[in-house]
Amino acid sequence: MKKNYEIKSEDFDVLLYGYRYCLNEISEEYNDKEDYIYTSLYNHYKLDYLVNNFYPGSDTKEEYYYELYNIIENHFKEKPNQGCYVCLCDKGFYHPVSSGFPGYSEKNIKRPYCDKDIGVKEINVEEKFETETKLSKIYETINREKYLRIFKDKEQIK
Repeated sequence: MKKNYEIKSEDFDVLLYGYRYCLNEISEEYNDKEDYIYTSLYNHYKLDYLVNNFYPGSDTKEEYYYELYNIIENHFKEKPNQGCYVCLCDKGFYHPVSSGFPGYSEKNIKRPYCDKDIGVKEINVEEKFETETKLSKIYETINREKYLRIFKDKEQIK
């Protein structure tokens, strides 16, 4: 392997330790359990199971996040010009925003599972002019941990 793939000695050790970890995961203790990613990798009959139950970056089966991942993928296929927002509390929650960014129609929305705010909050702004003071409202996207806008690619971010 070292010769064929031109792997440095110090990198080869890391590769072997990683492989050992994979083999430990599929040892007899885990052999009957389907919800381990490495078991699926070593059994070509389980590749469909792997495709249907894991998403990139996850090595455990978390059905609700896998479903969320599939919903987001479908969002970008079916609604490429709409905004895609997720709340990652508890079991995850997806909601599209037709204009791309939340506005008046997405104010005072609560996420069904964690009851936290999503969408926008309404802010009263006082503008002072020479002769009068005018009150107006602006809408600001909720900014909190685990509430995120998902972009399809760098082009969409621009």
